[in-house]
Amino acid sequence: MHQLLLLVSVCLPSLPAAFAIYQRRSGDPAPTPRLQYLLEPLQEVVQAQRGATVTLPCVLRARPPHYKVKWSKVEPAGLLESVILITNGVQHKAYGPLGGRARLRRGGRGRSRCQLVNGLEDESVSLTLQLEGKSWPPQRPGQG
Repeated sequence: MHQLLLLVSVCLPSLPAAFAIYQRRSGDPAPTPRLQYLLEPLQEVVQAQRGATVTLPCVLRARPPHYKVKWSKVEPAGLLESVILITNGVQHKAYGPLGGRARLRRGGRGRSRCQLVNGLEDESVSLTLQLEGKSWPPQRPGQG
């Protein structure tokens, strides 16, 4: 078994760059793949009044045999994501301060990402929640 792993590690680096998955022969980046399992959201921005119940849609076009859906909150700078929920359609596990909430409060607005993970393949859609109306107690700008 160790010989097989060694053989693979020696052979793979010798393949030409034309066989790279994410690069065309011309050097241009590969086109963004079309969504296979998820539907693009009808609206990328969802608006709601503060305190209202809101549904952020993540709709499956087709259900792969073994999959998970992961919801995460994308931080404003776009560099970090906080996992909120992971589900396989039957069971789910909530994470962090937003995971167990029945309703969103301060910090609920902003960009969220729905990612379908199917084995080694994944695809995602992003939605932005904008809250309208005044918050109480009054917040400083950027707080909610």
